[in-house]
Amino acid sequence: MGKDLVILAYSGGLDTSCILKWLIQKNYDVICFMADVGQNEDFEKAKQKAKSIGAKDVIVEDLRKEFVSNYMLPAVQMGLVYESRYYLGTSLARPCISVGLVKAAKKLGAKYISHGATGKGNDQSRGLYETPAGTVLHVAHLDLEAYALDKEVLRVKKYLQEKMADFVYNGFWFSPEANFTRKALELSQETVTGTVTVHLFKGNVTVLARKSKTSLYNKDLVSMDMAGGFSPEDSTGFININALRLKEYARFTDQN
Repeated sequence: MGKDLVILAYSGGLDTSCILKWLIQKNYDVICFMADVGQNEDFEKAKQKAKSIGAKDVIVEDLRKEFVSNYMLPAVQMGLVYESRYYLGTSLARPCISVGLVKAAKKLGAKYISHGATGKGNDQSRGLYETPAGTVLHVAHLDLEAYALDKEVLRVKKYLQEKMADFVYNGFWFSPEANFTRKALELSQETVTGTVTVHLFKGNVTVLARKSKTSLYNKDLVSMDMAGGFSPEDSTGFININALRLKEYARFTDQN
């Protein structure tokens, strides 16, 4: 009777090497799957290590194009920064690798897919995460959005991008809620296009200029020298309507 085949998401590190050995000891045939998403890694060394442990084969899949096109650039477009400080490089790689892993499992007729994760997040105990290119793109894109998006759309977009960052960080890229949120965020980007000039100096990104054919900026409307379609009399109704709430609040506080 032949052994069941397992496809193992393999990194070459301690955890995945241990699970590789354990699976072999449990009488499984194991093929290791490694994804090249642009990381600086010695794949040949990892392949030799896996084979020396007993892996039946090692697959190294080049997923760099898919990673950039389907995950990294959409993440910049959606403005995904977890807790306003962590650029989701590792978290975005996981769904990309998962797709490659499932395709390999189907192609090879594997019965199981395995990973070597410990189940405990350790993003905090590792130290500083740096994403230089992602940071530059994020800052430039954020600046462009301020000129290409309606104010209220931008506010809603900021709320949704925080939710989407949570979904990605927690592994819910393929969930229905993430799919819905992603489509809403993509819709917000239909008019966001242009060029942003930035200055890089000692780890800082400074926006110097931006240019866009779809900008909402109207120099006539903001000018102090031209009316630009705005009449000062228009403010009267606005002031009166908003004053009603404040007058009622003052009346209420006086009574109490």
